[in-house]
Amino acid sequence: MNFIQLPKNYLALVQNAFPKLEIREVEINIEGMVNDVLIINHEQVFRFARNVTGQEELKYEAGAIDFISPYLNLNLPKISHSSDDMISYPFIPGLPLTVNLALQFTENQLDDLAQELGRGLNNLHNIKINKAKESGLRNSPTFVQGVDSWKTFFYEAKEFLLPQMGKNQSKEFIELEGFGNDPDFLEFRPSVIHGDICSDYILVDPVTTKITGIIDWGTAGLGDPASDYVGIAFELGEKFLHRMAKSDPKIPTMIEKIRFWVRTMNWQILLKYYRTNDPAWMNCIHSYNRDILPVGSGWIE
Repeated sequence: MNFIQLPKNYLALVQNAFPKLEIREVEINIEGMVNDVLIINHEQVFRFARNVTGQEELKYEAGAIDFISPYLNLNLPKISHSSDDMISYPFIPGLPLTVNLALQFTENQLDDLAQELGRGLNNLHNIKINKAKESGLRNSPTFVQGVDSWKTFFYEAKEFLLPQMGKNQSKEFIELEGFGNDPDFLEFRPSVIHGDICSDYILVDPVTTKITGIIDWGTAGLGDPASDYVGIAFELGEKFLHRMAKSDPKIPTMIEKIRFWVRTMNWQILLKYYRTNDPAWMNCIHSYNRDILPVGSGWIE
């Protein structure tokens, strides 16, 4: 192994915290927005803050995981070390729940997996808000939330994005703006949420087809529970949400907002890019699953 390839002083931080750890293999991920990751020996994960903001985020995430874990039937990272510069936890095996992986499973396996995930999110969203606030959970920073935020989004998107759109996209934009200006449509009761759940953060054993863990809880907090289904719908589609709804009965009541969020997600990301000029945001642009129905279609059994 060539230690010169390791960024900054990460190796020294690891060895100081785990002096008996024999380093045989290292995987590096420096594509994150606020922190870098080392996976050592496929045994231990180390996440490093890039700056002071990153330090605060790591500390917050460790606290959020500690509070949320007892409420869920799903496995979360078990923090074994937390400091200003780094948090660490045992490696959680599994593959991301992408559409390509899901296509390898039988209908019954997908049903079981979806219901397992549905139970977990239902438990998460039913955590008492007063206990969450007492634990220090903040409002989740996950993208656009609330009427005023959506009005600001569409105002800015009109200026920067709409002039670049084709005829069909422009028509959809105007239609969705109508929903974005409707306070009744956007109304929500705050819940404890993951805030950024997507296929990359849902790890599955490809043999047993069981969920091995849910990772990346830095955006956890109080927010609109509908946001926790957006990444799932984006990648796996509405049919998977129907499977989840067998154990997560609130999904049908949120389906229109989930569709709205899915159909505006790439625009939200593009606007982030325009605001920050950070090309990393472009890595988040994806095409959404084709079975996502138009907003206003209702819940079709």
